Amino acid sequence: FTVYELVQDKNGAYSLNALQTTALALNKASGEYEAATKALLLEAGDYFVSVQSANASQGGGARYNMYFNGEAAEFYTEADTSDDWTDMKTEGACGMVGFAGVVDEYTEGIVTDGWVGFGDAVDYAGFTLYDDANLSFALESEDAATFTVYSLVEAKNGTFSLKTLQSTALVRDKLSGKCAVNTKALSLEAGDYFFSMRSDNAAQGGGAHYNVSLNAAGSEFFPLEDDGDDYWDAIAYDPAYEPICRIDPVEPVEWTQICGYPSCDAAASSAGLAVSDVTDDKPLDALKDLSSLA
Repeated sequence: FTVYELVQDKNGAYSLNALQTTALALNKASGEYEAATKALLLEAGDYFVSVQSANASQGGGARYNMYFNGEAAEFYTEADTSDDWTDMKTEGACGMVGFAGVVDEYTEGIVTDGWVGFGDAVDYAGFTLYDDANLSFALESEDAATFTVYSLVEAKNGTFSLKTLQSTALVRDKLSGKCAVNTKALSLEAGDYFFSMRSDNAAQGGGAHYNVSLNAAGSEFFPLEDDGDDYWDAIAYDPAYEPICRIDPVEPVEWTQICGYPSCDAAASSAGLAVSDVTDDKPLDALKDLSSLA
């Protein structure tokens, strides 16, 4: 008795690939040739079986029966591949069908009662940060798994790939019997990111329910500030010409040169003026850090 899958080569030709072969042995008590096949891991799809007479060339023949051994079988009904990121390379984020939502300080459960295992070894999901953050996740699963955080990278040719930012193993604790861990804090700027949960034992028929939550105690969020005033006067500093502080658009104030850069005097600074608050917007890409002057 043999189980096959049908395969097609590059030329379009088909052939059978034997996945398992079982010989029937004589049961002396019943006088029948019998066998129970070993459990065979098969993903959802179409398969084929054959029964071949071992004595046909000598004129032998046999009637046979085939039954399903339900007691020894297991079906992975929770395997759901509809959220697999199969077109990530060509479609990038547009091909992502799983979205975990916005993660912020109010987030609690991110994924509840997810499942990975044989037939669906890995789940992907995207999430968005509106603020910069040191982010820590609280993870738990029923079996060994690996949790990974990614950013999406686009190459010059327009294809996409995932860059691993952090991977965390969920290993079973001998005392509690659970696989649970808090990830180390990961510094992330505001933007879109992705994570995956992968079953470590899927290839051996393993599977696990899992939960992903925000570890609030181990996370910190930094609300984005307005960067609209981070500009510098376009003219070169000249003591004979004093730029006008925005604090008073009519009356110029005294300027001094500190570390080679002009700065409003102490009176203007004490009024709440940032060093960068001057006329004519030009990015501060050449300035040193003068935050201590404000």
